Amino acid sequence: MSANNEKEPLASQPQEQYSRNLNSQNKDPGLQTDPDKPGKEEVPFDELSLSGDVAQKIDYWSLAHVGLFIQYFIVGICYTLTTHINYEFFTSYLGQSGNFYNVVRAAICLPWGFKIIYGALNDCVPIVGYRRKPYMVIGWVGCVVVGFILAFLPFPPSRFVHDQEEIDKGNCDIESRLKPDPDEYYVHEARKYMALLFLFDFFLVMGDVAMDGLIVQYARKEPSSTRGRAQTLMYVCRNLGAVLAAVLKGFGLNWYDYSGPWCSGIHVTHMFLMSAILSLIAIPVILFMTSEDKLIPKDPKDPNSYAHDPGFIWGKTWEFLQSSAVQQILLFQIISAILSSITSPANSMIQRYWVEVDNLTKNLIVGVAGGLLHALGLALFTRYLIGYNWNVTYGITSYIVTFMNVILTYLVIFDVTRNQYFYLSDELTTEVFLGVNHICGLLLFIEISEAHTEGISFALMTTAANASRSIGGLLSNLIGYPFSVSSADRYLNDDHEDRVMIAIQFVVVYALNLAVIFTLPLLPSGKKDTKDLKDRATRSKFKGALFVVVLTLFVLFSFVYSFFIYGMISEDI
Repeated sequence: MSANNEKEPLASQPQEQYSRNLNSQNKDPGLQTDPDKPGKEEVPFDELSLSGDVAQKIDYWSLAHVGLFIQYFIVGICYTLTTHINYEFFTSYLGQSGNFYNVVRAAICLPWGFKIIYGALNDCVPIVGYRRKPYMVIGWVGCVVVGFILAFLPFPPSRFVHDQEEIDKGNCDIESRLKPDPDEYYVHEARKYMALLFLFDFFLVMGDVAMDGLIVQYARKEPSSTRGRAQTLMYVCRNLGAVLAAVLKGFGLNWYDYSGPWCSGIHVTHMFLMSAILSLIAIPVILFMTSEDKLIPKDPKDPNSYAHDPGFIWGKTWEFLQSSAVQQILLFQIISAILSSITSPANSMIQRYWVEVDNLTKNLIVGVAGGLLHALGLALFTRYLIGYNWNVTYGITSYIVTFMNVILTYLVIFDVTRNQYFYLSDELTTEVFLGVNHICGLLLFIEISEAHTEGISFALMTTAANASRSIGGLLSNLIGYPFSVSSADRYLNDDHEDRVMIAIQFVVVYALNLAVIFTLPLLPSGKKDTKDLKDRATRSKFKGALFVVVLTLFVLFSFVYSFFIYGMISEDI
């Protein structure tokens, strides 16, 4: 303090005091503090916020906050209608290979690997005094524009030839064959839609990251005993949106053009149109039902006024990256994401040629029932396991998922049973456990996040996982390449040699999936362990820079791999 008793500028104050002053200046009207609770030195750990102050109560169902739930619900619908159409559109309609199935999955989801960039924009470049809401609006406006483009583009015909005489008789559950048309036309069409769907997700992620940053801001003010439950509810809403979209996909695309038994239905262009309309609805929801504190502008006469300084935010982010606690968790995210995302290109081909999955069954089992069970997994963890050991929970659920996949896959490969309901049941039964794993990661991200850099710190963790999955996609195709599991001939011939080659390839895939157990020592066991890890963390500029380089290379690789390398590794588009 100076001699004339003027207050120091916030940026020059100690961080604890800085945070306390900032919190006092940015009170959300939907937040209530309990004035009867004692100071933080007397408050139990379970009742403290992440900043170490007395926790605050948040009414998420108030008009000021309920818009977040609505937006997450819309995200679930739009994400499913534009991202989870690989089998229906690219495999069953455009006739693309298993390799392309993996590449397009990585390409469309690629923007989720750019979350760190969106988070940096959120935190460092406020628009008209707000860090989150303007980016939500920009994101949804972009989705509206791209959605309408996708909906009204000239739509290509199916690559498959159908027996029109049988269709005219009402018998539409029939075999189809590839057209003799040049492959290049359908390759071009597939890549065009892949690029536009990538662009749609580019804008969708922009809004999603802003929502995540805002909800993390709220979560940091909640007590340890309940922190994370609101985030779980948000993702339950997102899952319910995905369930609704799966119902629409299942019934709408269950006709012969999309490998279904019905004689009529809708096209994916109708899905794109719905996504555009829902994106349009989200804009007034942001403006009137989503609350965010406006940043206090710089006032030269008031040195304590809060100016959002990008330099300060980048400095805090650099300190965050130097922390050994953050580096340990990033390493866990990178390695575990790579190992768990390795799949076989044979999966989509088995569904298409051996078990003959129709879209209605796939969407009702995987989309609807699977989505509901995933939400159940989230709810069960939050209700009963939120204080349980994360290492044990993550390890057990990972092994259960892999074990179930092994049994069901090999029974289908060796023709013990080739029933579509049986084959898809592994995806259904594992959704509960995947939900538990999901919430483990979500809670970890919240606990490790830092004040005033909520967007960057949360996005950094999710970027590490999302970008790493592109490496998993590359490994998936490289593992499948020597065994030719992406070739339709393997499944049409269906002899002993073909089955053995596919089975051996799955051995490699599942062995790498199970190797995730070796990453568990890097995962904190719970909230208190995460706090202790942060408290005793050391700093290393070299390791921090190394992680920046690695993540940058992963994101760049994801982009190059998805859009340019595919032609070098594909066998039979």
